Amino acid sequence: MDGKALVDSVKKEVIEPGIQRLMETPYFAELRAGKLSIKRLQGWAIQHYLHNKAILKSFALGMVKNAQDQTMFDYFTYQLNEEQSHPDLAKRFGLALGLKEEDFTDATQIFECQIHSARTVYNTLTGIPPQNRASAMTSESMVCRYSEEFLNAGRKHYGLSDRDLIFFTTHMVADIEHTAQSADLIARMVKQGVYWCPTIYVGAWVAPGRGGIWPRMVDLERIAFGKAVRAGALISYGTDAGGYAWTENQAQEFAYMVRYGMSPMAAIKSATSVAAQLLDQSENFGTLEPGKLADIVAVKGNPLADIGELTRVTFVMKGGVIYKQ
Repeated sequence: MDGKALVDSVKKEVIEPGIQRLMETPYFAELRAGKLSIKRLQGWAIQHYLHNKAILKSFALGMVKNAQDQTMFDYFTYQLNEEQSHPDLAKRFGLALGLKEEDFTDATQIFECQIHSARTVYNTLTGIPPQNRASAMTSESMVCRYSEEFLNAGRKHYGLSDRDLIFFTTHMVADIEHTAQSADLIARMVKQGVYWCPTIYVGAWVAPGRGGIWPRMVDLERIAFGKAVRAGALISYGTDAGGYAWTENQAQEFAYMVRYGMSPMAAIKSATSVAAQLLDQSENFGTLEPGKLADIVAVKGNPLADIGELTRVTFVMKGGVIYKQ
């Protein structure tokens, strides 16, 4: 039996029957009927918030442990980037159900959830690569399936909005398909030298007010951006200025780019040298060199340590003329 046949066999004979038994438990039967209490749903939100926090820590530990193994280091880096927003999404679900911020701050895991989190950490720190991947495949298959149940019941019985349920929409099968499509698209972009100007912040800014699929699109862009960075795509800084209030600081895009997987220096270059290349203006601006336009901004702190410094510009020079000092 080859590798693919073995994986397919495990999914069919072990994982899928196990997930089906989970779906047949009283918990999910009550959820589908709209009879599961708000208190139990709140408990779900708190426990998954804590579990996802633990997962992020295990991925970070996995990166440290496998620093000498590029393949495994990249694997855990990818996982960390993919799931970094999940604790907040689980919290959003709980807040929509009436919980408060302090409910999450003061919470502790119940025994069963501690065991689940401990197994994840164990696989990360002591498991061999196939064990890590098998564990992830099992967990993700389960999460994708029960997300469908929560999404349907949340809308039908509990009056929750798409924004409230975004934790579940990000785990639906459709997201896997979309990210796979993104991977194919990114591969073509890299091969053909196409630039991508994602304008992340404007989407994140308008999503809460627009609702519908917009919150889901924000998370899909986060995933696509991380894949593009890892694939070596040419990414240029952009703002889509006017799409959000003019009072908003247009440098907030930097923080999203770094949070989604780009290094601070690469983010800075995306707005300088890379942007100049995209505009075919490298001879005129984009770098600080003799003969080029003296367009310069400066900040007090180190943006490589805190990319947010770029939202606090203290010096502006345009064409050699100082406009702010």
